[in-house]
Amino acid sequence: MLILIENLFAKTLKGNNRLMKKTLIFLIISNVIFGQIDVNKEIVPKKRPDRIIKADFISTPESSKIKINNESSTLKWKGGLKFGIGEHEGTIDIIRDDISIIKNKISGTIIVDMNTISNTDLPNTSGEKLVKHLKSTDFFDVKNYPTSEIKILKTKIIGKQPNGYYEILIYGDLTIKSITIPCQFVAYVNFEQNIKFANGVLKFNRNDFEIRYRSESQLSNPDIFWNKLKTARNATKDKVISDEIILNFEIISEPEIKLIK
Repeated sequence: MLILIENLFAKTLKGNNRLMKKTLIFLIISNVIFGQIDVNKEIVPKKRPDRIIKADFISTPESSKIKINNESSTLKWKGGLKFGIGEHEGTIDIIRDDISIIKNKISGTIIVDMNTISNTDLPNTSGEKLVKHLKSTDFFDVKNYPTSEIKILKTKIIGKQPNGYYEILIYGDLTIKSITIPCQFVAYVNFEQNIKFANGVLKFNRNDFEIRYRSESQLSNPDIFWNKLKTARNATKDKVISDEIILNFEIISEPEIKLIK
């Protein structure tokens, strides 16, 4: 290879000895440096290691807006005597709701219409009498406080049930008669269906909302309880109404509306 290059440059540089000497020196040095290369061997460029690109993938949470199907959902209340036999139950209706689910975390508000309190265990006349009393100032004072609400502040997944429902601990605020008290309760929710189902039990103490009519908390106070009834203490116990009110709920949603924020 060197001889061919020398012959080529010899013709070109003929008569210019000085330039020819410099050229020959350059060729000799180049041959020394590159002389180890096998011209018959395919030259494979050295592979560079693949460049690893690290990226932070920010997953935008999928937000679902939930609308409760009021016709299919039920809120059932239960209450009654503390010591005697005389438990009653009925229903109450949801009128407004604003519920969101983001990554299986629930938040929002459910508002119920206190004017829809009904009784389901007594004959018509007796049931109507009970409902009228529940709406009075002795209990929920519905004329002045026509709505109550539960505000869901945060939720925590406890575990998943064999039926696919998630056991959820719900933290919230319960407002009755414009009095707001923190509450927590357990619900069972199916997150994986387009139509959501939830059921559970919420219990509260009516004294927290200044509903003290025949309250067991007043039993030891004769000035408030016994004398008002004008009966002996033992007879009075049979008329004591439990402080605990139980709400059983079964919530069914409309098909969810998914929003990507």
